[in-house]
Amino acid sequence: MDKVIMILRKRADLSNNLSSGLFDIILTDNVIEGLQLIKKEKPMLLIIDVMTARISGMDLLKIIRSNPANHHLKIIFTSKNYNYKFLRDAFFLGADYYIKYPPQIEEIEKIYSNLKILNNFYDLESIARYNEYEWLSEI
Repeated sequence: MDKVIMILRKRADLSNNLSSGLFDIILTDNVIEGLQLIKKEKPMLLIIDVMTARISGMDLLKIIRSNPANHHLKIIFTSKNYNYKFLRDAFFLGADYYIKYPPQIEEIEKIYSNLKILNNFYDLESIARYNEYEWLSEI
């Protein structure tokens, strides 16, 4: 079963009402533990709260996207408060989706289902990256 990791400000906020038959949810409120879980569990989807402790959600997004091994990872940003500049910056740094905090399981399941459908298709970057010809990966 696919994994979804949630790095949130307070694990207690959501632990009671989040469960899905489509994927396993791993909750953490520790950014360092979250980074270790990403490496160990290789999730399909990651949900990051902007207001995480120690490292902001934006900085965490930069760290995750700076590692080429995490390129495939789809990232949902969540926040109670947002504005246009925040959303623009989050998408510029590599967020794929935004949902309002606290995230509802129905919203996450819709995004997950759409991602499963899209996994049947390949984008140009994926083709170039996995092609046997080295010169294609330099394009």
